[in-house]
Amino acid sequence: MAPMISKPGDPITILFVDDEPAILRLVARVFRVAPFTVITCDSAAAALETLEQRPIDVLVSDIDMPIMGGLELLGIVRRAHPHILRMVLTGAATMERVLHAINEGEVLRFFCKPFDIDVFRTELELLVERIERARRHVARARRDERETELQRWLGHRFPHLLRVDRAESGEVLVDIDELVEAMVRARAPDLEKLLRGATESAARDEPTLSAQGTLRSAIER
Repeated sequence: MAPMISKPGDPITILFVDDEPAILRLVARVFRVAPFTVITCDSAAAALETLEQRPIDVLVSDIDMPIMGGLELLGIVRRAHPHILRMVLTGAATMERVLHAINEGEVLRFFCKPFDIDVFRTELELLVERIERARRHVARARRDERETELQRWLGHRFPHLLRVDRAESGEVLVDIDELVEAMVRARAPDLEKLLRGATESAARDEPTLSAQGTLRSAIER
């Protein structure tokens, strides 16, 4: 299953993982009025479960936790959810491990204990634009991937009936009338309905409709 991704413009969601309830309460209280959504978990296992249920932009984890530590959690997240920015909380005793993780690309930032919530909030505010750029990049890559898959399927299913061209802007151009007829003969009612709806909303004198809206509706389903 593909990782869940936040859409551009959505509130930035932070997953904060620590086995100390006092720190979780502090983070939840401070960010209750900030332009962020904060989710707290008291274990790595709970964090991994949360990652499968909703999109996350930033993961902050304590390094020393029972059963599974923060660096192990961040390593899993790096492989399964590479778009998520990863940060750690650390004490002096674990600083060498954190620096190694930073050098290996596992961690973007680290915060020392005792935890300074104001420093943490400032760092997050500085990362907002970076997070939005990452969201746009991932969304664009997924659209391109789905468009390629759809074009491959259309070309295989209707090799002699479908004409696909690109405009100067790069948008895909499809002969909608020809494609709808092919859909009817092939008994593909869902795509037929989608394309008929797009045709009805387009200008009546345009024989060829830009697929930016039409195919993208199918691609993003």
